[in-house]
Amino acid sequence: LNRWGRLAGKSPGIEFSLSYADGSSGPVDIELIRDGRVILAETGRVPVEKTFIDPDPPKAPSFYRLQIKDRKQTVIYSNPICYTSEAS
Repeated sequence: LNRWGRLAGKSPGIEFSLSYADGSSGPVDIELIRDGRVILAETGRVPVEKTFIDPDPPKAPSFYRLQIKDRKQTVIYSNPICYTSEAS
């Protein structure tokens, strides 16, 4: 997990990169979860660099989590990320 914050000055976003230690490549499923609900999902290929921007920014404090799963069913979760909007 590389960076979290307001991207483009408007919506909360998350920027991350992922690679395998042995330099190999492979498909992964990537999900951005807000308050227990998947809000963005896509398939990528390791190594991967992505930026997700929340399309519907929360007005109240929220928790985000990033989940990445490979084809061997290995799952990586980020630690919970607390977001508080300027309006809350």
